Amino acid sequence: MISLVFGILLTLSLLLVSPVAAQRLQSEVAHDTALAPASTMVVTGCEAKDFDGAALPRAVSTEGDAVRCAATLSGVPYVMLVSEDGSLTIYQVEDAAHVSGHAGIMPLGVRNDTHTTALSGTDGDYTPLATDGTGKLGIRGTFAEDAAHSSADLGLFVLTVRNDTHTTALSGTDGDYTPLAVDSTGKLGIRGTFAEDAPHTSADLGLFVLCVRNDAGTALAGTDLDYIPCTTDSSGRLRIAAAPANSGVDIGDVDVTSVVPGTGATNLGKAEDAGHTTGDTMVPILAVRSDSDTALATTDLDYIPLSTNAAGHLRVAPVRAPAAATVDTPSTGITVDTDLEAAATNLRLLGWTARESAATAAVATVVLRHAVNAAGVCSGNAFAYIELGPDQSVQMSYASRGLAAASGVCADVLSGAVDINIFTVIESAP
Repeated sequence: MISLVFGILLTLSLLLVSPVAAQRLQSEVAHDTALAPASTMVVTGCEAKDFDGAALPRAVSTEGDAVRCAATLSGVPYVMLVSEDGSLTIYQVEDAAHVSGHAGIMPLGVRNDTHTTALSGTDGDYTPLATDGTGKLGIRGTFAEDAAHSSADLGLFVLTVRNDTHTTALSGTDGDYTPLAVDSTGKLGIRGTFAEDAPHTSADLGLFVLCVRNDAGTALAGTDLDYIPCTTDSSGRLRIAAAPANSGVDIGDVDVTSVVPGTGATNLGKAEDAGHTTGDTMVPILAVRSDSDTALATTDLDYIPLSTNAAGHLRVAPVRAPAAATVDTPSTGITVDTDLEAAATNLRLLGWTARESAATAAVATVVLRHAVNAAGVCSGNAFAYIELGPDQSVQMSYASRGLAAASGVCADVLSGAVDINIFTVIESAP
């Protein structure tokens, strides 16, 4: 009896039978000895063992003992794959440590350069691993685009390249794939989103600048030249420190010697109604000499300097040159809406007098309005509401220029009878 191992461990018994008669020979054939051409090989039977996860039967005491084989209930012997000399098995126990020289079966992959060609019939079929032409294994993303995150999701770790200065190029040219760059502590380098002096575009994205609320204005950095955050008060207003005095240092094209707040003799500010003193410090108001009195601004509403003549006398123009006031013909005993003055450009109402004038004294009410009588109705904006007792008279005058009345003046009589007289003027253009 000998044991043969050719990738499969089997226990076999060999009997040599004479070609002439079925007579058992008394001698055994040695291992590694050639069999005669007419020899007959007889294999002993194996013990049937169901494939149920339990250990195979008939363990032996020590290495080298005789052992009977085991087979499935269908008569197929159980086998174990080993190395050529039988010293190594290809099976490894889960979680066992790796040892150099372990045997195993190399998995085969299928070259699939584009990683888009299907290698199996349909979803759920067995399929081989796919590689490119250099044997690199193709891996697709773990999660679909826009898929929702779930706690404990697994993913692929992203590797980065240390690049302390963030100035060393990590790819050949524009458009090449390139790794993310970090410094020696693993902080990711991020460059500015926009180039210096690039124009703003609505909806541009950028990095939000965070400041620190610091109501007391205390120091937030250890020493001079340390990095420090911007600070605000409780309302988010940015704290800005005044620059220290530095005589002779230009700010642009302005050389500021000293600006002292206050209202004293050496301050630029002066208190309202304070007396003038020779030598007071101030900022003078400059004017432009304009002998011909020509326009110094291009159009209406432009900024313009003050103008003087050759002697420095400030030019002052009246706003309007009024004509002589006109006393209109009195309207007496009016009891209905009545026009008192027709519409005219630059017409102004300077004043009026009114008297209750009914034959039988009674209360009278009239409204002076900024309008002409239209179809017997006086309905413009009111200048004055006048209510008179029996035989009562009242009068009113308006300051200097009076009230603008370019749409005319009419009397809206609400009750009674009234004598009324108005005073108007038409101003000339400036």
